[in-house]
Amino acid sequence: MDEQLLQTGQRSLPGILLITGGLMATLLIFVFISIRKKNNTLDNKVFEWATVHTNERNNRLMLFFTALGGHKFFIPVNLALLAYFLFIKNNEYALKIPVIAISSVGLMFLLKYFFFRSRPDNPLLKQVRGLSYPSGHALMSVSFYGILIHIAWHNVSDALLKGVLIFLLVLLIQIIGLSRVYLRVHYATDVLAGYAIGFIWLMICLYFLPENNSILNSVLLGCIIIKKPLLIVPEIKEPYPKNA
Repeated sequence: MDEQLLQTGQRSLPGILLITGGLMATLLIFVFISIRKKNNTLDNKVFEWATVHTNERNNRLMLFFTALGGHKFFIPVNLALLAYFLFIKNNEYALKIPVIAISSVGLMFLLKYFFFRSRPDNPLLKQVRGLSYPSGHALMSVSFYGILIHIAWHNVSDALLKGVLIFLLVLLIQIIGLSRVYLRVHYATDVLAGYAIGFIWLMICLYFLPENNSILNSVLLGCIIIKKPLLIVPEIKEPYPKNA
């Protein structure tokens, strides 16, 4: 029964991704139009809402969740996942995880310098360096936790467990984005753009990256040949002793 549900879910996945991708593209267009306005009503309204709910307890809570979307968390966790899928599972995720992570970072910086939007002037706790649009935390959270959702969708056979895992990961992505606006280090439109761009880029990567580890095996074989050439090149013995 669980296997049948898993197969049914996998067959319906392309349609779900197509619909979601269309919605994300629409959202991205809306956000792009919004940031071109000097007085953005959406950003101001969300800041007003956050101000009403600002207190010490929420400050600590938002700092905790914002850390789950930062590079100090993502770097070691990505390395741990890479090691797990490379040395233990030896499957395609050993290629997908680093490619998606590194390409997402590059895309994020490219877009930040293209749009060159400054951060909000009045951060809640401390000033943050860098540019504002799109939110790196939002973009990287979608790409990282999104690949975890992809893994859960395709590999967890229990329907209830799979649903709970996906729900919690989606909720975590939303809270991380909310934390950036609450802390006033990003505008709401930065976060929405980060979500949309991160999702679209994740779908592009998952579509074009191979579903097997053939490329990864070729790379590893090349590394082995370069480091240990004597494994494939026979040793040439000298015909006479050196001291003869």
